[in-house]
Formats: sequence, structure tokens, C-alpha cells
Amino acid sequence: MELEGSHLFLAEIKNIQIDEKFKTMNMEKIDLTELKPAIYAPYNYFSIGKKLGEMGEWEKYL
Repeated sequence: MELEGSHLFLAEIKNIQIDEKFKTMNMEKIDLTELKPAIYAPYNYFSIGKKLGEMGEWEKYL
């Protein structure tokens, strides 16, 4: 969808693959830098960089 000066892309998740050892992990403690996921965008693969913060931390900067 085209928005004011940007675009919004919506997609349906078709497939998720995860190692068996991560299936029972605490979802509140997921560290994507440790999981090292690969993300595909047409013609490119990306990885996750450093952690920027935790949920709600932005409030302390207001």
C-alpha cells in the first residue's frame, strides 16, 4: 500500500523453520542475535544486527 511518502508491505507467513532445541525456549528471552536467523528479500539475504533495546524502554527517553 502506498502511504504518504512511503510504502507498507503486508505478507502472509508461509513457512517457519526452527531447530528442535529452540522449540521450548522462553519466548520472552529470545535473542535473535544468538539464533542467527536468515531473512530473504528478493535477490538478497540478511541477518539480524545488534539488539537495540527492550519493549517499553523508549518511554524513558520521553
